[in-house]
Amino acid sequence: MEADKVLTLLNILSQKDKNGKVEKIQGDTKEINLLNEKIDNLNDVFTRGLRLMRDRMNEIENKPIVYSPKLTKGEVELINQLVEKKMSEITIDTKDVYTSKVRMRDNETVTDRTTLASAGGMGLINQILCEAQTNDFHIFVMVDDNVMFDKDYSYFFEHSKYLENISGFLDNGVYYLSIRTLNFKKNFRIYVYSDTSVVFNHLLVKYIIKDEIPRE
Repeated sequence: MEADKVLTLLNILSQKDKNGKVEKIQGDTKEINLLNEKIDNLNDVFTRGLRLMRDRMNEIENKPIVYSPKLTKGEVELINQLVEKKMSEITIDTKDVYTSKVRMRDNETVTDRTTLASAGGMGLINQILCEAQTNDFHIFVMVDDNVMFDKDYSYFFEHSKYLENISGFLDNGVYYLSIRTLNFKKNFRIYVYSDTSVVFNHLLVKYIIKDEIPRE
């Protein structure tokens, strides 16, 4: 069957079943039976084409389907046109796209208050990580205008074994604090502060967010 004749049938017979095949026409006249025979041929081509595309999934991207002895040249051309049509129908809803962000500082000296990250939007704070040379510091975490934490390091050190998303420990003279998995719907703000001078070897906030609104 020539590709242009098949495309003509596709334009005329727009009704598809749930599997994407062209449905047969109801009736028992000679013309209808002849047309249904062509529809069967078309659906057979479509089915074999899908099988071929599945077997070559890694080759389809940025490449046309090449000639195969299993299909005629006209059928391959038809499948290429069907693939292009399906590709053109694929859309991405940008409102559901999240962006990964990392805010990081090394060898930071804090004498008062330092903001680690602050933003408006919806998303997830994957991890807050502090590595300091002393434990004389506080951390403030606000999510959706609600204060989640405003505690000194000793609180997290003492309770980390009871809280699954918090770890506070001492390793080789470095004080570590890790807070993980905090969801937010509107905004968040994170900062550290101290009454003395504290040197942080590493400060990190990793999060994903959509429709981010930067905040000071």
